[in-house]
Amino acid sequence: MKAATQTNPSDAVQPSRRVIGFVVLVAALGYFVDIFDLLLFGLVRKDSLRELMQAELAGKSPAEVDALIASTSIVLDNILQTSGLLVGGLVWGIIADRSGRMKVLFGSILTYSVANLLNAWVTDVHQYGALRFVAGFGLAGELGAGITLVSELVGRERRGLATTFVAAVGILGAVAGYFVTQLVSWRGAFTIGGLLGLSLLVLPGLWVMVKLAFAEYLLVLRGYTPLAALRGSLTLSAGHFWPLLACLLAVLLPLWLLDWWVYQLVGEAPTAWLSLLLDSANGFLQLFLTLVMLRYFILIENSPSVRPDLA
Repeated sequence: MKAATQTNPSDAVQPSRRVIGFVVLVAALGYFVDIFDLLLFGLVRKDSLRELMQAELAGKSPAEVDALIASTSIVLDNILQTSGLLVGGLVWGIIADRSGRMKVLFGSILTYSVANLLNAWVTDVHQYGALRFVAGFGLAGELGAGITLVSELVGRERRGLATTFVAAVGILGAVAGYFVTQLVSWRGAFTIGGLLGLSLLVLPGLWVMVKLAFAEYLLVLRGYTPLAALRGSLTLSAGHFWPLLACLLAVLLPLWLLDWWVYQLVGEAPTAWLSLLLDSANGFLQLFLTLVMLRYFILIENSPSVRPDLA
């Protein structure tokens, strides 16, 4: 009689170290933005409510003003935002069990980022309160999914270090929030918080852009099929992510700054001929990026230790 075979959990396919590192980085940065946004209202509540409640506060004594702002703050923070956190924790938890924690991670980041951007444009307390509820709803998803995802992916021997790293980066969000509110207005602070969250959604696209940087050269110069070119680029770029990213940014950032500076000089609505000339010049300068990446491609491809065998 044959013994029943049991599947060892350790035999299951595990994600690569790079994928785990990427998830830990996104979770840590997400915690940074989470804490930044979570504490932001408490840092700007007086200035924001004084501006939004000018009609209600007109003619009142300083003591009455402080009392009215305090009571309104309790409603917005302790009731609406906290209720959003509670409801969000339940809803995002159900979604995570059905669709996966990675979707919750990025979905919640998008939710609270958009809410904080809209907070910068509110015109009354009712809009402010509704958006604080939505922001709390989104923040709850990232708070739960981030640490849970890291705990599930990282091995037991490094799990404590990974979660500590995520928490430490998150605490820095509180420090950053304080200094930001000292430098910009409350509307500017909410705008920065929203943009910080949206920037996290750029990371996956940035990773794909770097990892597939050589696909066009393999496709055009080596005659690979599209699928083979994608696989070849992933193989060639292995271990070269940061140098490749540095090359891309070293070329693109100066071009973007130059483009911005030129349009500041000529205005936002140049003539058709001038716009055509500027776009042509910008496209010509971007050819430098193609030359840099082509040189990098040739250097890596000629290295026997990393050349992919995709024939």
